[in-house]
Amino acid sequence: GGELPEVLDMLLGMRGGAIGETCVIALVIGFIYLVVRKVINYEIPLIFVGTVFVLSLIVKQDVTVALYEVLGGGLLLGAIFMATDYVTSPMTRGGMLLYGVMIGIITIVIDTVILGRKCCIGYGHCEAVEHAAEDVGLSVGTNLLGHV
Repeated sequence: GGELPEVLDMLLGMRGGAIGETCVIALVIGFIYLVVRKVINYEIPLIFVGTVFVLSLIVKQDVTVALYEVLGGGLLLGAIFMATDYVTSPMTRGGMLLYGVMIGIITIVIDTVILGRKCCIGYGHCEAVEHAAEDVGLSVGTNLLGHV
């Protein structure tokens, strides 16, 4: 496995990853800026990320893994800049709600069922997530195919 980055390191971008996806604080600042300037609506990204977090809790049965699902990888980048694309995202509030929930479900299905991964931050970090969860008295749950 790999060593799990600290949550603060993930917030500040002091970890490895693709360009633009590692600094959660910068992504959140960009999100707020785009919402304030009325370039994007806040609903789709928040619903998408919230759905991924809740489903991660349900499927993976671990708060630590669910937190790293949201903070790691390109989830926030995709939620803020891709899911809000003018051409493909809905215009009505109900459509935004449905769209956010559906892409959240699809994300977890692909991640958990198809890929069989325990965490989104990379295959090398999954063992570290398990150890971090054990350190705080949690256990990593199984995915829908029964993989631990």
